[in-house]
Amino acid sequence: MTAALTADLATPRWGFSTVIIDSLSDQRAESVVGAGAFVVALLLAIASMFVPSCVLLSTFGGVLLAVLGTALLVGVMDWLRRRIASRHRERSRRTLLGSDLHSVLSERLFKKAHIEGLVSAARILVGLQLDVAAGPKAVCEAIATAINYPLPPGLDIPVDILA
Repeated sequence: MTAALTADLATPRWGFSTVIIDSLSDQRAESVVGAGAFVVALLLAIASMFVPSCVLLSTFGGVLLAVLGTALLVGVMDWLRRRIASRHRERSRRTLLGSDLHSVLSERLFKKAHIEGLVSAARILVGLQLDVAAGPKAVCEAIATAINYPLPPGLDIPVDILA
């Protein structure tokens, strides 16, 4: 599942849902880590068929090694899951904000209500603290910079809010 698809699924008819973005990002991360764990288990099972069976450890040593190895793998899998979910969540939120910015720019929606909506979305999605009074140009440029959205050269964005 791509960040764009997650952003699209998190956008109902009006607005957006950060809960859906978070949930889908967590589900994606769990699926990726789960599939990875399955592949690792399969490879270990296949490798164990080719390793000659001989006793290298005592029963206590074998159990201790198994417990410590399992704990280490579970810790690594949890770290990977959190990292994948966090990165996907951030990309999805930036994609959604980029879509809102694109709509404002392409439809030239520089009235106060649209700029307020963009400022609110930027605050909720990426934590930007912007002021509507700064005007459409300042708001759009700040958002574009924050999400690495390339503004077309020669784009005419008004400095003041349109009536």
